Amino acid sequence: MKALADEAGLGVMNLLLTAKVPLCVYEVVDASSLPQYLVSRHLVIPKKRRLSKSKRKELTERKAAEG
Repeated sequence: MKALADEAGLGVMNLLLTAKVPLCVYEVVDASSLPQYLVSRHLVIPKKRRLSKSKRKELTERKAAEG
């Protein structure tokens, strides 16, 4: 799967899978030290494959791994 093809994608998915609560994109950015555009790019693929879901709340978007 393309989302897991590199270290950055693996790291983003690992953060989502191990988080106790859904994470905001910016929380993933802070935890991973990756730029926002790269985190967002890596979150699109699992969302399309229904491996994660998103929920918009005010100005943030929360991400949680499905499972």
